Amino acid sequence: SFDETTLCVLIREGIRIVSDGMFLFPFRDERGMIWIPQQMWRFRRLPLGVWTICFHHNRWDARTLERFERDLLEYRDRIVDLDEVIRAYDGRRKAGWEMAASHLMTWAWRLRRRSVRRRLSGSGAYNDRAKADE
Repeated sequence: SFDETTLCVLIREGIRIVSDGMFLFPFRDERGMIWIPQQMWRFRRLPLGVWTICFHHNRWDARTLERFERDLLEYRDRIVDLDEVIRAYDGRRKAGWEMAASHLMTWAWRLRRRSVRRRLSGSGAYNDRAKADE
């Protein structure tokens, strides 16, 4: 998440598109910034919404790169470019229900992550799983 000062600096520097936040669809805020949801750390099939995926590729090994290549092929019909997203959602404002949905998604994600950590702690797999979720 970004504080007000950071957002002002981004705008001053000409950056008006941010990929961050637990929302279902992109929107333009009162500052004129376009927000594109970023909840994902790997490819998944989801029933609705527009999602970006954050990859920390500087930590990848050969196996992770191979998985990425397979995922690109598997999900290629669901991948769109930024211009297409902006054309589709440029004038959209965030609906009131989305704040509640955002809080619910954040809560569910934290609960799931806590549950995974409990299951994996002590098994040696925790560190591998934590790296995969980054």
